[in-house]
Formats: sequence, C-alpha cells, structure tokens
Amino acid sequence: MNQNSDTTHGQALGSTLNHTTEVTRISNSSDHFEDSSSNVDESLDSSNPSSNEKASHTNEEYRSKGNQSYVPSSSNEPSPESSSNSDSSSSDDSSVDRLAGDPFELGENFNLKHYLRAYKDSLQRDDIITRSSGVCMRDHSVYGVGSGYEFLKTFPDIFLQPYRAITEKQVVEKAILSHCHALANAGELVMVLGQPGSGCSTFLRSVTSDTVHYKRVEGTTHYDGIDKADMKKFFPGDLLYSGENDVHFPSLTTAETLDFAAKCRTPNNRPCNLTRQEYVSRERHLIATAFGLTHTFNTKVGNDFVRGVSGGERKRVTISEGFATRPTIACWDNSTRGLDSSTAFEFVNVLRTCANELKMTSFVTAYQASEKIYKLFDRICVLYAGRQIYYGPADKAKQYFLDMGFDCHPRETTPDFLTAISDPKARFPRKGFENRVPRTPDEFEQMWRNSSVYADLMAEMESYDKRWTETTPASSEAPEKDNFGSDISATTKHELYRQSAVAEKSKRVKDTSPYTVTFSQQLWYCLARSWERYINDPAYIGSMAFAFLFQSLIIGSIFYDMKLNTVDVFSRGGVLFFSILFCALQSLSEIANMFSQRPIIAKHRASALYHPAADVISSLIVDLPFRFINISVFSIVLYFLTNLKRTAGGFWTYFLFLFIGATCMSAFFRSLAGIMPNVESASALGGIGVLAIAIYTGYAIPNIDVGWWFRWIAYLDPLQFGFESLMINEFKARQFECSQLIPYGSGYDNYPVANKICPVTSAEPGTDYVDGSTYLYISFNYKTRQLWRNLAIIIGYYAFLVFVNIVASETLNFNDLKGEYLVFRRGHAPDAVKAAVNEGGKPLDLETGQDTQGGDVVKESPDNEEELNKEYEGIEKGHDIFSWRNLNYDIQIKGEHRRLLNGVQGFVVPGKLTALMGESGAGKTTLLNVLAQRVDTGVVTGDMLVNGRGLDSTFQRRTGYVQQQDVHIGESTVREALRFSAALRQPASVPLSEKYEYVESVIKLLEMESYAEAIIGTPGSGLNVEQRKRATIGVELAAKPALLLFLDEPTSGLDSQSAWSIVCFLRKLADAGQAILCTIHQPSAVLFDQFDRLLLLQKGGKTVYFGDIGEHSKTLLNYFESHGAVHCPDDGNPAEYILDVIGAGATATTNRDWHEVWNNSEERKAISAELDKINASFSNSEDKKTLSKEDRSTYAMPLWFQVKMVMTRNFQSYWREPSILMSKLALDIFAGLFIGFTFYNQGLGVQNIQNKLFAVFMATVLAVPLINGLQPKFIELRNVFEVREKPSNIYSWVAFVFSAIIVEIPFNLVFGTLFFLCWFYPIKFYKHIHHPGDKTGYAWLLYMFFQMYFSTFGQAVASACPNAQTASVVNSLLFTFVITFNGVLQPNSNLVGFWHWMHSLTPFTYLIEGLLSDLVHGLPVECKSHEMLTINPPSGQTCGEYMSAFLTNNTAAGNLLNPNATTSCSYCPYQTADQFLERFSMRYTHRWRNLGIFVGYVFFNIFAVLLLFYVFRVMKLRSTWLGKKITGTG
Repeated sequence: MNQNSDTTHGQALGSTLNHTTEVTRISNSSDHFEDSSSNVDESLDSSNPSSNEKASHTNEEYRSKGNQSYVPSSSNEPSPESSSNSDSSSSDDSSVDRLAGDPFELGENFNLKHYLRAYKDSLQRDDIITRSSGVCMRDHSVYGVGSGYEFLKTFPDIFLQPYRAITEKQVVEKAILSHCHALANAGELVMVLGQPGSGCSTFLRSVTSDTVHYKRVEGTTHYDGIDKADMKKFFPGDLLYSGENDVHFPSLTTAETLDFAAKCRTPNNRPCNLTRQEYVSRERHLIATAFGLTHTFNTKVGNDFVRGVSGGERKRVTISEGFATRPTIACWDNSTRGLDSSTAFEFVNVLRTCANELKMTSFVTAYQASEKIYKLFDRICVLYAGRQIYYGPADKAKQYFLDMGFDCHPRETTPDFLTAISDPKARFPRKGFENRVPRTPDEFEQMWRNSSVYADLMAEMESYDKRWTETTPASSEAPEKDNFGSDISATTKHELYRQSAVAEKSKRVKDTSPYTVTFSQQLWYCLARSWERYINDPAYIGSMAFAFLFQSLIIGSIFYDMKLNTVDVFSRGGVLFFSILFCALQSLSEIANMFSQRPIIAKHRASALYHPAADVISSLIVDLPFRFINISVFSIVLYFLTNLKRTAGGFWTYFLFLFIGATCMSAFFRSLAGIMPNVESASALGGIGVLAIAIYTGYAIPNIDVGWWFRWIAYLDPLQFGFESLMINEFKARQFECSQLIPYGSGYDNYPVANKICPVTSAEPGTDYVDGSTYLYISFNYKTRQLWRNLAIIIGYYAFLVFVNIVASETLNFNDLKGEYLVFRRGHAPDAVKAAVNEGGKPLDLETGQDTQGGDVVKESPDNEEELNKEYEGIEKGHDIFSWRNLNYDIQIKGEHRRLLNGVQGFVVPGKLTALMGESGAGKTTLLNVLAQRVDTGVVTGDMLVNGRGLDSTFQRRTGYVQQQDVHIGESTVREALRFSAALRQPASVPLSEKYEYVESVIKLLEMESYAEAIIGTPGSGLNVEQRKRATIGVELAAKPALLLFLDEPTSGLDSQSAWSIVCFLRKLADAGQAILCTIHQPSAVLFDQFDRLLLLQKGGKTVYFGDIGEHSKTLLNYFESHGAVHCPDDGNPAEYILDVIGAGATATTNRDWHEVWNNSEERKAISAELDKINASFSNSEDKKTLSKEDRSTYAMPLWFQVKMVMTRNFQSYWREPSILMSKLALDIFAGLFIGFTFYNQGLGVQNIQNKLFAVFMATVLAVPLINGLQPKFIELRNVFEVREKPSNIYSWVAFVFSAIIVEIPFNLVFGTLFFLCWFYPIKFYKHIHHPGDKTGYAWLLYMFFQMYFSTFGQAVASACPNAQTASVVNSLLFTFVITFNGVLQPNSNLVGFWHWMHSLTPFTYLIEGLLSDLVHGLPVECKSHEMLTINPPSGQTCGEYMSAFLTNNTAAGNLLNPNATTSCSYCPYQTADQFLERFSMRYTHRWRNLGIFVGYVFFNIFAVLLLFYVFRVMKLRSTWLGKKITGTG
C-alpha cells in the first residue's frame, strides 16, 4: 500500500459516509500529514484509541462466526449497465496495492470506488467496527391536520374567527400516506416516484421516522430489528432526511459549512491516529472532490438574496453536508433539483458506490431522472395521491404497469413512464385496455395488493422481520447482501451496532447519548461557527460599532462636563438612564436574527449534530467580545465627556452595570424569539417589552409614583436594578452645591444661608448643598446599601433568561410540516372546495390539494383543442431579431479578476425555441442576466443588438424574464398577479378591459383556471412548485413581450410530466411567433426534441456549440461525432450525451478542449456569417420605423397609473397578512393602555406635571417598535421590486416609494387613534384644562402627523439598509439621535452651546412642546407635602414679609402657602404648569408654529425616502465598493 501524505484522505471518508457492516481490523500506520498542528479539539478529547476495547467480546463472537477478511476488487465505478444488486465487495485481488495507481488520489485520477476500498482495508487492520442498517416499514399511514386547502384570512377574519369556527364545518385530519410499505436491506438504493404532492416527501420522512410534526402516524418501522423509537433516541444521526430546500447560513463559506458538520460527527476511534483536525480536513477534501466543490471552499454559500455559490453548487453543498453527517440510512428529497444531468448522475452514482462499498442505504426522490440514473437503483416505489401502487424490484416496475395495460412512449424514460401513471392526463392505456385499467388511486392500490409482486414483498418483509428478531436464532436464511455472515444472530448484530456507535463517541459522552462529541466540543464548534458568522457580516458589525461610538460622542457632548451642582442633578440621571437603555436596546435586532437561523438549527437538531443549547450558549458567548468592545468605547467616551464620578471604582462600576444590563437584555430578546412561534408575535412582544423597560427603569416615573396595579412590573425589569445601582454609584457620598438658593435677588444677598433653601427635592433648610444619598432616597426610594445586591439580581435574571432560552431550544420545535396546500379567496374558490367546506371536508391530499379520489382541484384543460388554438393566436408575434456577439463579462471577486463569459455569440429569432445548456456554474444564468440587462456589477463588453441596432430604453419592457426563483407578492392571487403585469406592461393605448381579457387567455393557456383565485403564498402555504412556475411564466406572458421571452430553469423542481407540460407550452408559444431563449438542466430525449436551437456552454462561460439541433438531434450529434466524440447510442439521451462529451459534471473530465474545437470549426464561421448577414440586412433596410412616444417610453403606463396599481396591490398585501396589522394594532392598544394606566389619573403636583411630560415622551418612544414592525414588510416588497419588477421596467421606483408611503397612512391613522384614546383618557389630560375639546383635537391632530412621521422615517432607513437586522440597528441609532435633543433628557438651558442648533432642528422638540404645552397650559400647580420647600424667615419677620420682594419681582416665582407664619415657610416652586414648561424652554404660544414645522418634517421624510431609495437602490452607487459595504451586497 502506498504510504504518502495523500493516504490519509482515505481514512476520512469511511466515517464521512459511515459504516460498512463488516468488522474490520487495521494496523496503525506512520503516515505523515499536511496539517499536523495541534488544536483545541485535541484538548477537548486527548485520547484516540487504536482499538475498540468496548466491543472486544462482540468482535470475538463475530470472528468466530466465520467472517472473512476483506479482499478489494479492481473493478471500476459501477456503470449504468452493471447490475446494481451485485456484491462488489469481493474480488480475486489480495490487496489495495494491486489497484492501478494511487487509490487515495484526489486529483484527475480520483476514483471513489478505489478510494473506499482502500479505506475499508485500513479500517480492517485497525479493528474498528463500522455499521449499516436496512429498514422495514409496514402498513404505514400518516395523517395531517386540514383538508389540503384553506380560505384566505384577512384582517377582519381575526375577529370573525370564533364565529367561523362555529358556523363552518372543520376537517380534523386527512391521510397524507395510506397503508404504505418499505423494505430495503443494507446497501440498497430505492427510488421513490410520484407527482408533486403524492406524498413522496412524507414517505421519506417516514423512512427516517421524522414524523413528530404530523397529526397521527400508524404502522411499524424497524431498522434491522432496532425499533424506530430506539433508533431515534439513541442513533438519530444515523438517519438523514435531506430536504428539497437548501437551508444554510448564507454568510458561511462552503468549507466552513462542511467542516462544521464533519466536526460534530467526527468519531473517537479514528484510524491511523488521525487528529480531529486532520480527519476533518481529509473528509472535507474528499466530499468536495466527489461533488466538485473544491473551487468554492472560500465562497459564501449565500441564498436568494445574499450573493454566494451558484444554485447548482448550493444544492451540492446541501448534499455534501448530508454526507458529512455519516448516515447509515439517507433519504434525499429531490436532491437533483437544479443539477445538470451529468452532475445528477454523478450524485446517484456516488450513492450507488457507497451502497456497494459501505452498505449505505438510500431512498431518493428524483424528478426528471434519466434512464441511466434509474438503472442504478435496486427498488422502486410509486405513489399516487398518498397510495402506494408499486414497491418492488426496479427491473420489474415498468413491466408491471405494461402488463396492467398501459403504453410507454418509445423514447420515454422509465422514471417518466412510472410517474405518468399517477397522472390521468399523462397515462395512456393500450388499445383494448381502456376500460380494464384502474383509474383512481384506490383501484391502483387494490390491484397492487392483489399482484404477485406485492405477495413477494410481503414474503420478503416476513423473512426480514424474522431475520432481525432477537428471539430468532441465527440461520442460513440471511439475505445475500448481509455481510455479517450467514449465521450471525440479530442479538449479535444489535450489540455490534450499539458498540460501534459507542466506540465513536468521545470520552465523557454517555453510551446512551445520541451525540458523537461531548457538549464542550459541541460548544466549541458552535463558538467557532458563530464567530465566523459574525465576522462574515461586516455590515452588521460596522453599523453596531458606529452606533455605539456615534451615540457616545453625541450624548457626551450634550451633557458635556456636568458640574457638581444642583443644576446638573437631573441631567446626571438623564445620562445614566440613556446609557443603560441605549446599550440594552441595541440587542432588539436579535429577534430577527434568531428567527432567520431557526430552520438551520432544526435541520442540525434532527441529525443530532449538537444540542441546540450549544448554539444558544455559543451565540451568547461570541456576542460578548463585540459587546465588550462596543460598550468599552461607549463608556470611556461618554463617562469622561460628561464628567461623571471621576474615580476608578466609579468608572468600573458604571461599565460593569452597563455591560451586564446589555447582556441581560440580549438574553431577554433571545428568549422571546425562542418561545414565540413567529417573528411577528415576537416583535410585538419585544416592542411591549421595550416600552415596559423604558418606563419602569425608574427615571421616567419613580416607582413609588406608580399605581399598585403596575408597580410589580418594576421588579421584573432588570434594567431597573441596573439604573438604581448606577444612580447610587454616581450620587452616594457626594454633596451637590446649590446653584441658586431661594429666595434670591435684590435685598437677599445679605441674608445668611440659614434663611434660604436649595430648590431641589430633599434639600435641608439652611444648607447650601444637597446630599446625594438623601436625594436618592427621597426622590427614588433608593438605598445606597443595595448597589451590589442589584448586581446579583441582574445576574440572576440573566441566568434565568438563558435557562429559558436553553429549555425552549431543547424542547420547543415550531417547524411546521402541514404540507403544501392551496389558499383561496373567500367567495372565489372552485366548486370542489366549496363542496368540501359544506360537506365538512373532502379527502384532498395535504401536499397539493388534489382530490385523492381522482378529481383535481388544481388543474384542468380547455374544453377542446380548437379553443386552445384560438388562445394561442392571441399571443404577441415577434418580428425582431435579437443578437449578441463577442460577449464578455468580467468581475472582481476579493481583488481577483474573473471572467464569467468569454466571447459568447448567438441570436434568437421569432418562432424558434432556443435552449441554453451547460453544467452547473458554466454561466447560463449569468448569460441570461447579461442579455436581459440585469447586471449592475462588473464589466460587460461586446455587442447586443436588436435588428442590427443597439438596445434602447424600451428593451427591458419589451422582453419577458422568467426567473429561476419564483419571486412574487405572496398575498396576491394568480389572476391579480397577471392583471398587474398586463395593466402596467402592455401599452397605454390598449384598453384595460382588453388587457384583462388577454390575461384570461393566458390563464387558459397555462391551465390555471381552477386556481386563478388562489393566493400565490409562500412555498408550503400556497401554490406548489409547478403552480408557482406556471404563475411566474404567466406573469411574463401577460406583459405580451413583443421582442423576446427569457426563461431561467423553467422546469427546475418539476416532475417529468409538469416539465413536459411547460416545455410543450413553450413550443406552442414559439410556433405562435414568440422568440424564446430558455436555460434547462435535465431534459429527457423527448423533451429535448421540442427545442430548435442550442447554445451550449462549458465552465468559464465558453461556447461549445451554437446552432440547430435538428430532427431527433441529428445535426447536433453529427457535429460532435464528426469532431471526435464517441457515437451516441440510439437509445441514448442527446442532452446527456453532449454534457458527458464536454466533460460536464462535478468530477468529469475530457481530453479535448471543446471550446477550442468550436472556435476552429466551420459551424462557428457559419454562425458568424449569419450574424453578419442579419445585421447587414437590417442596416441596409430602408424600413426603419420611427417609434412613437409611447414606444420610446421606458414605462408603458404613466406615473399616476403606476402609483394607483402598486398602491392597490400593497393595500391587498397588508390586508391579507393579518399578522402584521394585528401586531401593530395590539401594540398600539396595549401600549396606550399600558402608558395610560402607568401614569393613571395624574393630578396637579410638581411630580404629576413631570409625569405628564414623560407620558408624552413615552408616547413618542413607541415609534421604535412600530418602525421595527413596518420595516420587514417594506424590505420584503422592496426585494420583489428589485429582483423582478425593476429590471423589467414594470413601473418606476418613484411609484414604488409613493405607494409604500401611502399604504401605511390609513392603518397608522386608525391604529394611532386607538392608541391616543387608550393613552389620553386614563392619564386624564382633559381633567383640569380649559376648552378640552379644542386642545384634545389639537393633540390628536399633532399625534396623527407623528404617525406619518415615524413611518416615513422607518422607510427612509430601510431604503438604505440591506436587511431588517441592519435597519433595526440604524433605526435605533438615528431615532435616539433625533429624540435626544428635544429638551426632555437635557433642557435646552443646560445644553452645550454648540448643540443649540440641534435642539431647534430635531422634530421632537416641536412634537413634545406642542403636545405638552397644549395639554398642561394654564394648569395651577398644587405641590404635595414632600414637594414643598421649607424656608425659615429671619427672626421677627413673617413668611410673607420675608418673601414678598422675591415673589413680587420674580416672574418665575412660585407660591407661598403660609404667608403669616413666622417659621417653616411652605413654598411651592411653581404657581402654574407654564412655569414648569419654561424650565424646558416650552411655551404654549408656539403650538401652531410647532404643528406647521412638524408637518414640514413629514414632507422632509418623504423626500428622504425618495433620495435614499434612489441613491442606494437605483443609482450605480450600490455597485461601488462603498455601496456594496453599506448595502451588504459585497
């Protein structure tokens, strides 16, 4: 055996792909490794046993049963023609050395079979047990809640729900799967076929026992005799369900994603003394090599909105991550979606190889699978509307249905034929069998149960059950593929399986634990991942750091250099209040972040990679250093600028309580996200929490002034304890010099201090200072001895909140598996749905809403072919030719120049259907985007011409672009989406009624009549994959594109029948005169025949072929065969053949440069000549049309019409998403009542007037959570506009902005009014004021303008931010900035002179002054006993005599209550509330000025939304380096 550094690559995969059934023995080797550096993994688990001591007894029993040592084979990779059932683990060769070449080669000579066999040989010599398992599922039924459809819930339905629950009959449960069976021995491959919604996904979940979210499950399942309950409890990592959707952290790179999965499942008994780091590195390289991902190691995985790897590469990352978890049984749900045919075959071929060599069992659903993929499978399962109509050998499936009486098209693949059986419109009975074949799912199921194949299955299952029952002794009846030996007992197998799993676990992991590594290791890996996620999101880190620094400078300068006197006593409290509140509320964005990662955590939880608690704790820990740095900068700047207590102990106490308070609040918001089912409810509850925290911290209203009914809330607010300690830290043992004694003025200078008093609460008569401790006790009831007690309380709250978060993550699982179901508008549902409601539920399949009895709620055809042809005649016929020549596209990635398109040329003409093909990552979508003018980064060179002339501003409007991602407004119906497109994209000269008639024609063409009134929704709740794709195509067709229709992967994710339907539709469009350019991944031979021309690309965006395909692809095949390619078999698929020839696929290679062959070919010269001819014919033509003004316009419709249509759609979107409006309504009502009853029934005391001030202030603070609630919806609508509507020039960005602004106004006015009523009347503002109606009306009007102010403010911020999380941070920063200068926290008289202009500039100055002066003007002040100042007059004078000069000459003088007294004069500092307002520079006479100025700020915000949206979303600024950093696109 070769002993080199590459050897160790082999040792990784066995644990990567896990588990042969053999016990193997390995001798340690002294290989050298590239990565030999020690790391923390070794400190976490320092031992690496070379032998499995735990299983020694079982090993001896196993060996005694006659197990033979492994002898490798020199056979090559399994071919489609080879028997997939053959046992390829036997051979005449005696060692790996006899294989040709290095078996551990990961380069061009990489061979997975050789690799795995060499690896197995190494395991044998190290005496490491690996494991495998089969599965037997008997009579399995799965039930879900619902009926496959729902009625759309609008905002009023929230209130009508109790009524409808009584009046409408409810469907309790429906069957998704009915009495299904499954059997697979270890090392078998099973293909599961059926139409979308037939129950394939549920079948796969059932195989892996992932059925906890369904209503009810019946039947039994065991894994080689291990009960499913024990399997899920002790070995959940051995069962993998890989879903159809690619769920990853978008900011992590491919290498980081794979490394994490590999680390969490790295076994303790690693061969050859590999360190963990070496093991993970080898495993990552092996998997990435097998699936062609090595070039993406340093590229972000990304998602639909974060730029990363391509769609096909992302799917391969999902597959690779699944392999890294080392399952014994893996279920792959449509994992070939988005892969080209070559890569799809390579994936299944890897499964075949792993089945043969490692006995890994796999179940696969694959739409549009090729014949050679099909031949790799052992068994086939066919499902029809949840009924199993076949389960048996793959080589008998086709004949079974042929014998039943159905006919197979000569060029139809077997998977397509089997899938078509479940489609009444796609299956064709043979002549004479029309009335003999089954029709309904029940009839198919019954015929299957009466067949011999079913009897054989039952017999085999009986044998399997008997074989793996522990009470059954070992016998010679073991299946051929069982490699444990023919007479090994089930008890021994189960013990071996358990011992194998135990041996893999790290030390200190319990034998019964489902996890492979210790909790400390899980925590370390999650820490590393959380760190990577943080540093890969520079926009969030930068915005947070800037927020802390910026705000510290602003607040520090506002309260600059406070003096140790009574003037700044109130200001010191304001600084401390703002400090702790700002630091705490910056964690509010954690809510959105936690919900974004929830699906990923759920996926990893199912694979037992780690405790969810490990991720919870790690994210809290990783957050600490960033918070520490931010708060350190904030504290240093603010503390010393404001001149807080200048002692070391004072500063560190201040810093400690800020840090612990912010950390505690971060845990609070995370806990909310952990216990709430959706982000809307968590955000609403978070908003209420923010309000409660702000009010009950103790600054806005002292807790002693709160009514008994709400006083308990203060004790639930951890910041209240932090603020108390900050105040104690600042005021304890300090004396504040009185700035001005009372009385003062002429004639009082000669009086001693004994006859004066400081006008501050808690001041003692006859002293010229205020004691800090006394001030705290009298004003706030704070006791100085409680400083460190409060620290313990906050830590206790933090521990409790972390505990809640951990428990929620471990016990709650909100993953919703209702399946796909249609949502209809009330009153517009098809008759089938109406009947189902009236009957109390019809048995519709929960995955699609299809009638399980054979009917179809979602699909219907036109009445006759003649009617259909008439509809096609209405399609816009093209007359123009679009061509491109020498097209190059270059971009910069991390400073590296990369060319994505290289000299591409071609043309599209009306009436022709042109296919664009190539392997994943070849540049197909990139070329489509460049041609459609949809790229705003990089450099595009070359010529793109229409009729020989350059593109004009109408190009995008005159073309349709069907994106791969089906991006829609989820709340629109199919008909509404098409009408919206038609109304705005067809010329203005076409009457609206005619546009809508055309929409009806498109609906008929696409066979969407029965679900035209269904809500598009989101995947899972709304249209299924096929229906969404049809809707996407319909939206573009409704625009009547006169020039060209682009389609990017229109058949991706569809079953073969749906793909055929879509392509046939495109064929008819082309025949009707439409020019079409379409990318396609896995076309069957029959489907490929529908195309006229092909543009074939290889990696690097290089052209391999462009030209006619020819009848049955003869022209295309002749080209490749004439240039040296092997002959394409007569029964081969030309689409797969050409990809194989050019070396497409993850690991495929070719010995020829087919791009160079094309460049030197006569065919290329002919295409160039054709392009010259096309351009010359038009340039010489005298028929150059003069375009009308309408034709030259960028947009088809005028701006007012655009605004009208977009606004109508936005209103519908809001109205039909009741969670948004309900959370806004609940927050307004609850907050109004909360603030109202917190400040309930305020009287006329000094503290009462101040409480009214803070009641008004808190009413404005409510804007923060309300903004956080509206921004996600704005960004959602904006994303649809940017991704789909803006590139198509459907409507102007100005129309979008105005519509987004207008749609918020009525809801804000209504909900704001409800808040106003709930806030205004409990406080009883009206109680003492004159003319209450006038003043109440003014206050309401001003607050309504405030509703418009904060909504436009939030939209302006959201316009510039890439996501809701960043917008939340920026919003908090800017909002606190503008609200700080209003004079409440720091009166204008105390403000640093530099900032006086900002006091005049902030809109909150005018808002709060306008509201408060209106509501307290003219009120008399009646001081309470503790608010009175006691003054001792000189001997021989009464209080009146002594104070008369002061009261007469000072307009700001208060009220003397006992003028005849000779001692203890009771003096109230204020006579009227207006005097109190003067302290804050507020005047009643400014009320109408304030209203006018504030209205001006509303219009300024509207201008800001327009400006920021233009700069960041329309201008090319977003394509620059700065723009990318700000918007998060770089």
